[in-house]
Amino acid sequence: MHLPAVMLLAAGLLGAADAPKTDRAGEIKKFQGTWKTVVMVTDGRVVPATAVDKRRTIVKDDTYRVVDGDKAIRRGSFKIDPAPSPQHIDLTPGDGPHAGKSIRGIYEFRDGNLRMCYAPPDKDRPIDFAAESGSGCWLVVYQPEAP
Repeated sequence: MHLPAVMLLAAGLLGAADAPKTDRAGEIKKFQGTWKTVVMVTDGRVVPATAVDKRRTIVKDDTYRVVDGDKAIRRGSFKIDPAPSPQHIDLTPGDGPHAGKSIRGIYEFRDGNLRMCYAPPDKDRPIDFAAESGSGCWLVVYQPEAP
């Protein structure tokens, strides 16, 4: 086999190994649907389950809407980058006190749930899934809701 052919084959194999992790369209599909908030920690404080038991996040394409019972409380859009580890997500709220600001976060799908950790607007992206006191970060675990 000629050296150029070997190099092309190797490059193709390396690209194929990366394909599932960097497939944004496939990754975005995982977000679609309704997600129930099951755990929320903000700046080191665990939010009581009773405070989030009716909270849902509805994702369609690259937009989200957060509802609490029958009341809409937030909406916005997001972008993901599944290549880094942990995977990156950036929110842009469409309303509320942070409307139009960039909120940087990380995410992972684990055991059927979606786990996210966000920094305060315009702050550096978290590097791990923690929302310790004084960090300003919040950690949320979502469970998919049956259609």
